[in-house]
Amino acid sequence: MKLYYLLVIIFSFYILTYSQKLTSVQGKFVDGTTEKTIFLENFSDPKIFSLQSPITNNSFSFQFNLDKENIFKLKLNNGNFFALIIKPGEKVQINIYKSDRNFFPEIYGSEQSQKIYTIESQLARYKYQQDSINMIFSQNNPTQNPGKEQLVQLYYQIEYEKNNYLANAIGQQPADLANIFFIERLNIDQYFPLYNLVDSMLYHKYKYIPAVEFFHQKVASSKKTAIGSKAPDIELPTPEGKKLSLYSLTGKIFIIDFWASWCGPCRKENPNMVKLYEEFKDKGLVIFGVSLDSDSLSWVRAIQVDKLNWYHVSDLKKWNSSAAKLYGVNSIPSTFILDENKIIIAKNLRGEQLRQFIAQKLKSQ
Repeated sequence: MKLYYLLVIIFSFYILTYSQKLTSVQGKFVDGTTEKTIFLENFSDPKIFSLQSPITNNSFSFQFNLDKENIFKLKLNNGNFFALIIKPGEKVQINIYKSDRNFFPEIYGSEQSQKIYTIESQLARYKYQQDSINMIFSQNNPTQNPGKEQLVQLYYQIEYEKNNYLANAIGQQPADLANIFFIERLNIDQYFPLYNLVDSMLYHKYKYIPAVEFFHQKVASSKKTAIGSKAPDIELPTPEGKKLSLYSLTGKIFIIDFWASWCGPCRKENPNMVKLYEEFKDKGLVIFGVSLDSDSLSWVRAIQVDKLNWYHVSDLKKWNSSAAKLYGVNSIPSTFILDENKIIIAKNLRGEQLRQFIAQKLKSQ
């Protein structure tokens, strides 16, 4: 029996050793550096993996065994760092130029790391163009600028081109781990099929990476609240302490409004919601307010002060709200518009856009 266990241990050690491959990361500060030490860490948790190397003659070197592809952080004491995606056995060479204002390195020997900075470089060009437009606005009074509308159109044209470039770069190779750095820069409601595709490609292969797991959970939550989906029920206490269920309410159009008394943008939007409700409440509009407050008195006072005369619920758990987690809400104000069957038909409309949408839907019924 002892021999059996010994053989098992030896065999397990052999498999582990065989699966690991000697991997290296070498680099050079081409135009010099005052830094003395550089660190290579697991991107999510340095407790999992952390090495350091002295910087000698502006160069550094790491060698280590790696058994599976992962995301790393090459970090300096001054706080700057580079994200790297390294596969077992890769020999990565990095040239760092401190004169590069975007702090983008040259990388050889790591295709996924190269992809990160190829995309980042292109995004930096779009940002430079948009920053130039913002600079014009800051130097001139936009209301007196005869070219204001053209500049606004140009800004959003660049935004469209940027998003289109990013979506194409991700969609061409959706299984690339490098996509985890970029996919969430696209609006999930507008690009949900791409989110879903990337998640299906990455999760089964890289679920051991925290960033991939977090992304998977976000996509899973969004599937429940995608446009066309049946809205999950919410049943929480009212200000009076009685439980109220979304599904218990009847109407022609529903707005689930995630907000909080402490949320400045929410309070600023409330007058628009009040006008909207007054205009359409007798035509079938129902508003179901879900507060992310933690203090009951602040919540109730905000309802009274802002004259929010519709249904309200909250479990007073702030960002730990069960409803917020159920709907994948990570910023407020956040709204979901439902039809009479509680099917989600729109998200996050504001002001006049929301009023026109509600008016059109109620007119068509």
